[in-house]
Amino acid sequence: VVAGQCTGGLVAALKSIPSLYRMTKKPVPTRYSFFVPTLLSPVQSFVAAAAASRAGGGSSLLPPAELSECVQAILSSVADTYYEEARAMLLGARKAEKAISSLRKQPKRKDKDSKEEMGDTDKIYVQVHLDVVELGNQITANFALSPASLPAFQRLSSLGRRAQWLLGQTSEEPPLEDDEDAQGAPVSPLGALPAHQQPALPT
Repeated sequence: VVAGQCTGGLVAALKSIPSLYRMTKKPVPTRYSFFVPTLLSPVQSFVAAAAASRAGGGSSLLPPAELSECVQAILSSVADTYYEEARAMLLGARKAEKAISSLRKQPKRKDKDSKEEMGDTDKIYVQVHLDVVELGNQITANFALSPASLPAFQRLSSLGRRAQWLLGQTSEEPPLEDDEDAQGAPVSPLGALPAHQQPALPT
C-alpha cells in the first residue's frame, strides 16, 4: 500500500519529462525533477507513524529490525516500478526521435563532449539520471540506508549509464536499452556527477 502511494503519480510525472525537451531547445538539465523530493514521502510518514506509536507505548508495533526490513521492501518495490516506467519512457522517447528523424531525413548530430550538441533524447537520459541520483540521496538522508544495498535500486541506477557517457564521465558508450536488458553494472547513486553538478538536497 505504501509503495503504491509513492508510485501512484509516477507514470504521469515521468511522461512529462520528454515534453520538457522534445523540440524545445532547452539546455542540458543540471537539477532533478520536481517530483523526486516528495516521491518517498509516504514511506517517511509510515516510519514516523511507527516511531510515534512506539513512543506512545502502542501494542501492535513492528520491532525495529522488522520495520527496517519492511522499509527496505517498500523502497525496493518503488525502485522496481520506477525502473520499469522510466525504461519504458526512455524507449518511447527513442522511438519518437527515430520517427522525427526519418521525417526530416536528417542524421542526428552526436558529440558526447559538448553539452550543446546533445539531442533531445540525450537530455531526457540525463534528466532521468539526475532524478535517480537524487532519489539515492533521499534514501540515504531519510532512511540511513545505502542505495547500493538495494538490488532494485542498483538496477534502476543502471539507466544512468548512458547519461554518464554523454556527460563525458565514462569513455565507453553503453548499449541502448533495446540492445540488452539494461541490468549491467550500476551507476553509483552518489558521486555520479562532478561536484559542481551534484544535485543539492532540499533544505
